[in-house]
Amino acid sequence: AAIASGPTHSAQALLAHLRARNVVLDVSPSSNVCTGAVASIEAHPLPQLVAAGVPVPINTDDPTFFKTTLNDEYRLVASKFGFDADTIAQFVLNSVRATFLPEEERTALLASVEAGLEQLRVAHS
Repeated sequence: AAIASGPTHSAQALLAHLRARNVVLDVSPSSNVCTGAVASIEAHPLPQLVAAGVPVPINTDDPTFFKTTLNDEYRLVASKFGFDADTIAQFVLNSVRATFLPEEERTALLASVEAGLEQLRVAHS
């Protein structure tokens, strides 16, 4: 709520704290709106989090209950906030970096996902 309220001094300090400590904030946009955590998707603090460099993965929370998919969530934030393919790719990479896998497995998964993202970039450029 402190971040959603706007660029106050306390919100900026919180963002700086999160970024400096590499705190990952898992964001589930549809869930956040449906549960009232934010008043609307337009009021969501995701753009401020991204601009501040806070590592943010996008998630579905409970896809059956909220009737959404991860692709739906990516489309939603891209359309509402104008995030480009590179920003969406960063959300994907943030997810991999935040997994609770052993370091060796996380590193291998990250390399695989990065290679897949590069293939997509080449195919669509």
